[in-house]
Amino acid sequence: MVRWLISVVLVLVTGVVGLSGVFADAAPGESMLGRAMFVGGAYLLGCGAIGAMLDRYWWLAGLASWGPVLVGVGSAMALARATEYGPAVPLLVLNVVLFPALSLACGLAGRWGWRKFRASASSAGAGGPR
Repeated sequence: MVRWLISVVLVLVTGVVGLSGVFADAAPGESMLGRAMFVGGAYLLGCGAIGAMLDRYWWLAGLASWGPVLVGVGSAMALARATEYGPAVPLLVLNVVLFPALSLACGLAGRWGWRKFRASASSAGAGGPR
């Protein structure tokens, strides 16, 4: 039960980080590369932890992309009414495709890493190969 509650908090926090990373304007002196690295690192840690904690339900890490998908859906609705598409199409693809894929990949990596860690810890404790 505690793992599920921690996972819900991680989904909310990671989603807020993604939402602010996509929606907010850049601060003075902030580069887009630095922001992308921060948001990517937050997704790696948050979704990886979700995948490690919820081993069989690692795919729920995809829910952490709610923030960017929310902005992407808003962009899609605005784009459907626009006459000129401009730079909204790459933003739409980034938000609706890349962030959920990143969330799922990090959740799967967390699951895989946790299983590998458990397997190596159990074999080392049982006197197996080191």
